[in-house]
Amino acid sequence: MPTNETNKLDRDNYAVLQDLYNQTGGPNWGNNENWNVSSETPPDADVVNSWHGVTVENSRVTKIELGKNSLSGTIPSELGELSSLQVLKLNNNFLTGTPSELGSLSNLQVLWLRKNSLSGTIPSELGSLSQLQDLYLINNSLSGTIPSELASLSSSLTMLRLHNNSLSGAVRYHSFLVRLFHQVANPRLVREPPDRYHPFLVRHPHQFAKPLPVAERPERYYTL
Repeated sequence: MPTNETNKLDRDNYAVLQDLYNQTGGPNWGNNENWNVSSETPPDADVVNSWHGVTVENSRVTKIELGKNSLSGTIPSELGELSSLQVLKLNNNFLTGTPSELGSLSNLQVLWLRKNSLSGTIPSELGSLSQLQDLYLINNSLSGTIPSELASLSSSLTMLRLHNNSLSGAVRYHSFLVRLFHQVANPRLVREPPDRYHPFLVRHPHQFAKPLPVAERPERYYTL
């Protein structure tokens, strides 16, 4: 008699959760209540929905919320295969890497990776996250320039936090662009040629960590 797979977690989603648990020290997490990835076949979706930090809808993972939970190791690139994922919160852990595959999460609305051990550059692929509303990468060791591809998020993004990293480059001062600069430590007002322009459209100006000097003319720029 065939096995009824109707209520089982999607097989590919289960494989991703196995990778997440095994690659980030699952047995040593602060809270791994109900997690059990030992089975070769997917558990019932309702069972996985009871795992700490996991939300399942229609047999697919829609939320992973494992902040402040002692995860360590490299963020698995396989997370990019969770096509229904809307929320990914891995903040305040000991994780490394920012896999470009996260840019494949077409339904992602919240990405919190703050206060980890991320290094290297911000993946330009994150500019493909057309539904993204919150992007928190603060308090890491990210370097390089902010990718211009993030400008593609202007219609959806309502919260962008990048400060306390080692980002560099220049962004043109404009009333709707300057709101980016609560992201960076010790911004300096400078003049740069127009070819250094990065058209970021980030809203919500109330988030400045420090007051910024007012630019008299739009040709002013800020370096990061």
